Amino acid sequence: MKFSACVPMSTERERFPIMKKLGFNYAEPAFSAMYGATEEQINDFIATMREYDIACPAANGMFIEEVKLLEGKDSYSKVGEYLDLVFSRAKRFGVQIGILGSGSARKIPDGMSKEEATERFSALLTDVVAPYAKKYDIIVGIEELRASECNFINSCKEAMEIIRAVNNPNIKLLVDYFHAILGGDTLDEIATYKDDIVHVHLASPINERSVPRENDLEDCRAFFAMLNKIGYKGLVSLEGRYYNDFESDITLAMDVMKRAL
Repeated sequence: MKFSACVPMSTERERFPIMKKLGFNYAEPAFSAMYGATEEQINDFIATMREYDIACPAANGMFIEEVKLLEGKDSYSKVGEYLDLVFSRAKRFGVQIGILGSGSARKIPDGMSKEEATERFSALLTDVVAPYAKKYDIIVGIEELRASECNFINSCKEAMEIIRAVNNPNIKLLVDYFHAILGGDTLDEIATYKDDIVHVHLASPINERSVPRENDLEDCRAFFAMLNKIGYKGLVSLEGRYYNDFESDITLAMDVMKRAL
């Protein structure tokens, strides 16, 4: 496994030197920021990547709130145009894995049943998302989100039902430890999804979604043991809050993760 951290665009000059000092070689930006970025901002981020030799093989936050994912075929052209832009930009960063959480974009609107939402989302993945992912050689990881953030796909189990129905090599699973545990997933259940796990996010479900702290050590140890058992060798990206300052919190998180591993 390789450790990474989600890094918002515009913070790279501050955070990359700290990450490099701690032994991080990877960072994870957001598609949504790429969408609104100027060419100057994109070039500056890429230059900072090269300066500190930090790669960005994954990106999260695939859709902005304004791009609704459950509006049916009438939205396909808009979704496609959006993906064409953000995926083309992401490839300049070296992105190979794209995370589709985007709770505001995929939220089930009032009056729509979960069954209809599942049908529409599955069709969108098949007809629009997967073809653009194939075009840009990006694997899309569907992210489960806790119920308080989104009313759709709240566990790995629910995500896997859709992934298996879509049955496309460009549509896989993102395991977010924070959301999965709060969504009722167990480590034994997650282990059964091993062939579809493409990426992992990590934050503490017992410390208000902070990056790992000392009292997260045993939970991290159990989680990493499961990932090792199923042969997961990909990225584990910190996607948590920093309650003190970035350097002190991420230093502790890195120490906890190394001991857990």
